[in-house]
Amino acid sequence: MKEKNQERAHQTRHVRRAAVALGVGGLLVAGVLVFVPGEKHGAPPPAGPEARALTAVTAGAPATSTDLAALIRDRAAWVGKHPDDARAWAVLGSAYVQRGVRQADPAAFPKAEQALDRALSGPAGTSARPSAPTSARASVSAQAPMSAQASTSAQAPMSAQASTSPTTPTAPTTPTTPAAPAAAGAPGGGGDAKAPRGDLAPAAVNPPSEALIGLASLADARNDYLTARKWGERALKRAPTAWAAYPALIDAYNGLGDYEAAGRAADRLAKALPKTPAASAAYAVVYQDRGWREDAAAKASDAVEHAASPAQKGAALGRLGDLAWERGEPKEALGQYDAALQAAPDQFAAQAGRGRALAALGRTDDAYQAYESALAKLPRPQDTLEFGELYDSLGLTGDAQTQYARLLAQTAKGRRGGVDENLVLGRYESDHGDPDAALTRLTAEWTGGRHSIEVADALGWALYRSGDATRALTYATTATEQGRRSALYLYHRGEIERTLGMKAEARRHLDEALRTNPYFSPLLAPRAREALDAVGGSSTSGGTATAGTADPAADGDGGGVADVPREPARNAGAAGAARTPDAAGGASGRSATRP
Repeated sequence: MKEKNQERAHQTRHVRRAAVALGVGGLLVAGVLVFVPGEKHGAPPPAGPEARALTAVTAGAPATSTDLAALIRDRAAWVGKHPDDARAWAVLGSAYVQRGVRQADPAAFPKAEQALDRALSGPAGTSARPSAPTSARASVSAQAPMSAQASTSAQAPMSAQASTSPTTPTAPTTPTTPAAPAAAGAPGGGGDAKAPRGDLAPAAVNPPSEALIGLASLADARNDYLTARKWGERALKRAPTAWAAYPALIDAYNGLGDYEAAGRAADRLAKALPKTPAASAAYAVVYQDRGWREDAAAKASDAVEHAASPAQKGAALGRLGDLAWERGEPKEALGQYDAALQAAPDQFAAQAGRGRALAALGRTDDAYQAYESALAKLPRPQDTLEFGELYDSLGLTGDAQTQYARLLAQTAKGRRGGVDENLVLGRYESDHGDPDAALTRLTAEWTGGRHSIEVADALGWALYRSGDATRALTYATTATEQGRRSALYLYHRGEIERTLGMKAEARRHLDEALRTNPYFSPLLAPRAREALDAVGGSSTSGGTATAGTADPAADGDGGGVADVPREPARNAGAAGAARTPDAAGGASGRSATRP
């Protein structure tokens, strides 16, 4: 017995050192220590890449693809010999989720779901699910057929208010706090066509919190934010100090447009885990959605500083690149993306970012190569759409159509993995396919509870492209009045206002779009300049006066990580409300508490 206790103490120290070395800290060590062998369950802590991935996965942090592969092999072998180890199943499922996200491989999500279901099921022979679970993902083809010409009646059902006419969805009321339907047993009760999967059966009333967090992350990866919110909140109810649940919950709240809840969650995470990459990254996302760009950049810089692994550092540098791009500074963005790839070569999203930055800098051939390299490793539909529009902007119609066909194939694969692809398909169909099909898809998203600014913008643009500019303006106002500075959203609003004869408003928003980021789209930015000229503005002053550091004639190599200007320190956290447009398109007058 003494030798056994000594061995267990040695293993505990081994895993604790791994956790501390990766910057997880004492509060997260317990999430790793569940795998220290006990009297009934557990596996010896894996060494090397398995330990690194184990620490990251249980903390809700990114891991490298190589480490994830090692952890998946290790956990799969373990559960093969110990099929009743629920926590090992939970880690296996969570690792599959992260693999699916990092490689844009939706085929990993059904594997993740099977492992996480097994983690909930308890000992062999019991079941954690009802015999006939209700799942929006169980009938994905009914929500989003591949072809834009497919029957719209097969797509996601609309609410009673919208079902009478697909071109007139109900107007947004309070997007930051949607009264979203939930599955029976979830907070809020009720249920609809996008309801989460069935609740836990009595046999699994005490599931490991790691499984619940894994299910929340899986739902986020599938863009099923109602389900993600359900599992994340249940995980915290089960274990209030399960800090790894917060990144998944913040993603869920943002996906639903509940930005106040996202801010409160970020505040709680930062209070529990100050000066950690998880807290800094959470604040960067929240501040970006509020339009507090300097604060977002400062927090992303903090995440770089606090990063305890190459994967964490690469993700934080990629966020800095995204923020620089949003500000209209492609040269700065390129430098951050290059730094991200240097820190973590498998940070393929940064490679796609390089593509858009290089295109803005006039290095078109290099942009082609960057996009192709990114899509070979991370075939994300949104990046494929960007690539197609780059070809379109150059008059290379055949090449553009090749990319659009590639996008349709990617989204079809995503749906087979349970991913809700309606947002990216709606954007594609609005400009390159069937706007009415886009409207049906995006109306279903909105009436199903997904009230984010991304969906508001896309739905408004689909309404406009379908011929209903009046109702489109309501959603375009929603997308641009909540704080986030998006040149694309401002352009959409300006075009809608121009069509409605609102010349002064159109001039203001088109000018703001081009001042925010004159390179926001190789296809649409030139149209924004033409539209601004048409309403009496100056596309030259609007497009180049604040073009950042970009210089199309420069070599554009970027450089290292630039210092990010910080705003003066503020006392409050992120939970203050952003200004919220009302249904008529005005402002509700709610003040924002700056960080």
